[in-house]
Amino acid sequence: ANGYATGLFGKWHLGDMYPYRPMERGFEVAKYHLGWGFSSAPEFDNDYFNGRYRDNGVVKKFDGYCTDFWFREAMTWMRAQQSRQKPFFCYLPTNTPHTPNWVDEKYSEPYNRPGLPKEFFGMIANLDENLGKLEQFLKETGLRENTLVVFLTDNGGTQGVRVYNANMRASKTQIYDGGHRVPCFVRWPQGKLRPVGDIDTPAQVQDILPTVIDLCGLKAKAKFDGVPLTPLLRGTGAIADRMFVVQYGQVPKKFDADVIWGKWRLVKGEELYDFRADVSEKSNLAAQHPDVVVKMRAHYEKWWAELEPGLAVA
Repeated sequence: ANGYATGLFGKWHLGDMYPYRPMERGFEVAKYHLGWGFSSAPEFDNDYFNGRYRDNGVVKKFDGYCTDFWFREAMTWMRAQQSRQKPFFCYLPTNTPHTPNWVDEKYSEPYNRPGLPKEFFGMIANLDENLGKLEQFLKETGLRENTLVVFLTDNGGTQGVRVYNANMRASKTQIYDGGHRVPCFVRWPQGKLRPVGDIDTPAQVQDILPTVIDLCGLKAKAKFDGVPLTPLLRGTGAIADRMFVVQYGQVPKKFDADVIWGKWRLVKGEELYDFRADVSEKSNLAAQHPDVVVKMRAHYEKWWAELEPGLAVA
């Protein structure tokens, strides 16, 4: 509605059938696979090498490695939009690193050490190489200075936690920070952002879309669960104090969640941690701060009350 071309290249995982496909959700161009990834039920016989993908729903074959293909197609598409002088939104969610751990040996061999999941790290090395190609593309085309780039991952540590997880507790699908805390980098040279550095204000993935809309000065009528992070990114101030909830959707159970409020983490409605002082979440402070627990439980109760009716099974 704001005049942007929209393209998706890679993983969708928000519905394989009408009306949940990316084409019905605002993407003019969608090159993607089904399910959560290759070896999931709808892609059980697909392959990372010379496999198949959907081109706006039409099954086609790709050449080479899947991650290389997604990046190559995305850059080709962005170049086409530039030639049209068309502003664009490119969504590039890769299906690696993720099981099945398939990657060319030239990427995995440097990690051939006892105890290392070499194929997993090899997939990361390949992704890193592709990000380098994307960076070079943005420079060569002159797009780099006025393109907003956001990079983040989709959940906490998985196979790599045996090697490094920043001292955080737990891993993917668990509700301690080690299961959901992710890196998020934002760059826009001409966007009048703050100097390079870390921001320790908690944020959630739901903040990304309203932030992009605000930074680009777009119009939107939708109601968002997140908030614009613009003051933080521009260094002009803070965002309003708030709490938000992290909870997985496989089998939703009440209080099987992590409530986040500044430095505090309320896990399972009973365990309270000061994350800034205790990133490993070892010291339960619920008994020392009952007032904090009461406030955070009340926030969760309100959040759950809005959610629960939609979970009812006939």
